[in-house]
Amino acid sequence: MKKRLVTLISLIMSIFMTVACLTGCNLVTLDSERDMNQVIATVSIDDGVEADIKKKEVIIAYLNYGNNYTQYYGYSQAQTFNLIIDGLINDEILLQNAMKEMEEGQAPFNVEGLINQDYAKWDVKRYLTADEITEALYEARKVVNDMLDAYDELKVDKIKNDTLTETVRTVPTGATNKEEVLTVAQKNEYNQKAFDVNSSKERRAAFNTFITLLKNNGLLGEDYDGTIESTDYYKNAVQSFLEAAVTGKYEETYNNFERNKLTFEMLKSAYAEKYEEQKTWSNAEFVNALSTSTASSPVLYSAYGKYGYVYNLLLGVDKNQEKAIGEIDEHLSKEEKIQARRDILATTTAKDLRSTWITSGYDFDGTKFTGDYTFAKDSANALPFKGTVKDLTPEDLTDNKYSVTGLYTYGLDDFIRLINGYVYGGADQELQNKAPVGEIYYGFDGNGVAVTEYDAKIQDLLFAFSTDPGSLNTYKGYTIKPEVDGAGQEEYVTEFANAGRMLLEVGGNSYVVVATDFGYHFMFFSEVFTADYDFSDLIAYLNSLEGKTKTEDYWKAQFEAMLTGWNDYEDKDSYLFLLTSELTTSKVTSAQTIRQTNVINQYTYERPSIEKFTKTYSELVAE
Repeated sequence: MKKRLVTLISLIMSIFMTVACLTGCNLVTLDSERDMNQVIATVSIDDGVEADIKKKEVIIAYLNYGNNYTQYYGYSQAQTFNLIIDGLINDEILLQNAMKEMEEGQAPFNVEGLINQDYAKWDVKRYLTADEITEALYEARKVVNDMLDAYDELKVDKIKNDTLTETVRTVPTGATNKEEVLTVAQKNEYNQKAFDVNSSKERRAAFNTFITLLKNNGLLGEDYDGTIESTDYYKNAVQSFLEAAVTGKYEETYNNFERNKLTFEMLKSAYAEKYEEQKTWSNAEFVNALSTSTASSPVLYSAYGKYGYVYNLLLGVDKNQEKAIGEIDEHLSKEEKIQARRDILATTTAKDLRSTWITSGYDFDGTKFTGDYTFAKDSANALPFKGTVKDLTPEDLTDNKYSVTGLYTYGLDDFIRLINGYVYGGADQELQNKAPVGEIYYGFDGNGVAVTEYDAKIQDLLFAFSTDPGSLNTYKGYTIKPEVDGAGQEEYVTEFANAGRMLLEVGGNSYVVVATDFGYHFMFFSEVFTADYDFSDLIAYLNSLEGKTKTEDYWKAQFEAMLTGWNDYEDKDSYLFLLTSELTTSKVTSAQTIRQTNVINQYTYERPSIEKFTKTYSELVAE
């Protein structure tokens, strides 16, 4: 939006790191307070509304993101500042237009809740509800408190150094810590509290650092009376969040308006186009699609068989095992070599590799990972951390609530029992399917075995134990192809490829444990494509994914409910949501872009509403 806030922390750190450079470039002059408050442009799209864009806003934007253009994209300093200035002007045009259209009440803005009669026309608060105002103020105050925490040495010193040395573990794509959801009443209470600037000498030092940085860079303000609330920077932050809330509300209202034009028939048509395209694929195109498919772009049709996917959980060899396998006598028979390798791999163990998720303060309840850090939708199906932890609260003032004090070690047989208990409800704890010799160590036929959240459980196992980086954050695992002919070349090592093809034949929720020179691969059935794999109908595909037999009326009702509550829709991983999102993104984004472009052009060229004062920023754009 107008101020393009990233976070206060990133801003202050940017100022701290670049202040020497800025002084050399004369971006911050000796009379920084007066210089920073110079107006570089005014925007007024209608009578009664006029906004000044000040030099300080340009400098803040440069510190937040503009220097990336000069460092990484080859822009000159002058080009970057011109880009920033034009962006700030365009954002102000869009903000004023949003207020204007809400005020006029024309579709799609002729709904209740857009006008707050407690405030005058053109006051940004007029176009927000009381709760939305509370939210904007909360966000502004929260980033200031986060910054003070970052400078508070007392809190920094409280960070625990875990005694275990672990490699940082990959996290699921897009995983973020779930933030506590506060009620409006709680946010109001938070907003009423004074900033903590005196609770300790460390806190006072953090406050002084913050104020010094603002003062040195002309962001303190003439009205500063010793409080954070009186600084120009804080006032600008609050205003920025309020303005962002208005433009965000405008865009959301318009997006919802455009999105609700979609029909279930349009969704079915979009699906049919994908299906018809796939029917024309050559074998090579089909194979390429298997390797690039995603949850939002799955394979719907196959004229070729037998292809499929398997999940690979690798318990990799350690250095001693790797060395010993490399020294196996090459004169031994194939069977003897296999047995020799099996003897070496007998010492293979498994340990939970998610320790750094705990020490990094990711979502963890003391037993299981939660939120984005587990794939299971039902918390009862989440894989518990296989180790011991210490509760650091309440004495720890950081986000680290637990430390790891130990890890459980599983031999091969115990690890198989763990899998059978976790995935298959305790099946075959006697390991009757264990093979006495050969490449295959164990196999389990999951056909007919009731399994809840099979794929989610396998994914949780992979992130916990697999030493194969390529097995993480994949859609369906590794692609398995039919056996190659004499002229072809096997994509994987022979043992892995053969076991994968065997697993596709077994089907169901099955798995097999096979040895290679890399270690033991726990290979789980994922999906198989035969020559008659065919989902020409969206309803059939949705039912297949969900294991349901619902009618079109059912899915249509789901679709309409999803559109109505789009922002709060919970199952954002479902194909119904992903396909709708793909369809709406192109249509809604295109409509929004066209509208914004038209608004900017209208007030820039057709009805000029901008006045620039180039002399006030000439040194910034000088080549």
